[in-house]
Amino acid sequence: MDHVISKTSAAKIADLSAQAAQAQDVVSNDKKANAAVVAAPAANSNTGMPVEDLITIRKDHDEWVDGAYARSNAALYTLMARCLDAYQRMVGKPAQITAFHSECDRAGLSFKKSTGVLQRIVSYVFAGAGRRRTSAYTRVLVVAHKAKIVPDELHVWIAREGGVEEIRRKGSEGLTAKQKMEANVAAATSAVASATPFTVIEGAKLYMPEASTKFVAALARTTSDGSLEVIGFVTDDATEPIDNTRQIAQSVTTRADFGLPKDAVVLCCFNNSYKISPREFVIWMRLLGKIEGSVLWLLKGNKWAVANLRKEAVRQGIDPLRLIFADLLPHAEHLARHKHADIFVDTFNYNAHTTTADALWAGLPVVTKQGNQFAARVAASLLSAVGLPELITQNETDYEALILDLATSPHKLQALREKLAINRLTQPLFDTKRYTRNFEAGLTAAFDLYHTDQDPQDIWV
Repeated sequence: MDHVISKTSAAKIADLSAQAAQAQDVVSNDKKANAAVVAAPAANSNTGMPVEDLITIRKDHDEWVDGAYARSNAALYTLMARCLDAYQRMVGKPAQITAFHSECDRAGLSFKKSTGVLQRIVSYVFAGAGRRRTSAYTRVLVVAHKAKIVPDELHVWIAREGGVEEIRRKGSEGLTAKQKMEANVAAATSAVASATPFTVIEGAKLYMPEASTKFVAALARTTSDGSLEVIGFVTDDATEPIDNTRQIAQSVTTRADFGLPKDAVVLCCFNNSYKISPREFVIWMRLLGKIEGSVLWLLKGNKWAVANLRKEAVRQGIDPLRLIFADLLPHAEHLARHKHADIFVDTFNYNAHTTTADALWAGLPVVTKQGNQFAARVAASLLSAVGLPELITQNETDYEALILDLATSPHKLQALREKLAINRLTQPLFDTKRYTRNFEAGLTAAFDLYHTDQDPQDIWV
């Protein structure tokens, strides 16, 4: 529908614009004048509930704009102090914040969901002052709140800092929002990699013990001053959601169909060949030397990778034909062929991620060595979530010893398979619905913290 503005309406709008322009001139950078400001104590104007106070403050602002004292910094700072006081009494009280949002709706003010409570308060009270001014006032109050300035001392603090515009200017210097976000993500990534207690942003401490297999997901939020902060939450299930409706082909196959010996131990690693480093490959070759007739079943990459791996096997004294390479198959058939392997042996620097999930879903035990950075800890997380922590090792010696023990102890290996068959249907790893609900709970908790203007904090789901 087109909007038609009458001459009378246009005149009123022009008059309101003139009033707003006058209001925008109230902030002075005259430090001498600011230093002499003596504002009325905020507490004297805020004896009731925060929302009721804000309605009164808004009326006082309208009178201030219309009055002869519109250029008085003292009056402006008093209004700002009363806003800060109402905000501080509203923080952590969802019912009060909800009531205030309803009052904003009643007043015809609409905000983005990401708009903070303090910014809404300033926009509500100083309606018509213009975006630049309300942004400046919001910035001042955000900085004051973080600096733990009490409302009664706000006017003195503003004067000491050089005035509203000076505080706003200082706040806009330094990193851009994009740069802050990149720095926060880098900090979170670095912290996860080192697996030590860390702080993503001020006030948000995320704990990650050295031996933990839990991982941190970092979320970003936009604050009222336009900067981006990271909020983190921890889930005890796994590093990734896993679809528990994937089909495993029911076709009947034998080891011979894949070029595998009928009765020998088959060590398997379906990781991409670029994940294989000399450290684990040497161990695999030693294991082939210790386990009579055993073979190593690998995923076929390009012809150069196949040739180089077989050449390295020869250097380690192993017949290159004991390395058997698997062609790519449709996913359901790929899952089905896992039943012909005995043990999935993991890579070190870059674990099997989805590949570990595939093996476990297909019923194949996975042995891993837990590393220090994210990519080297994923398999340990998945094994913990499926209830098989006994397959997680901490060093290369234990990794090799565990594989050798299982490969030469059929009863132990069978017991693990039976345990996995039960756990895959009862443990958290493949409980997709539980993962989804926990993830949603974490997002909701972070969202609630933001919209009740609380400081970032750990979220456990």
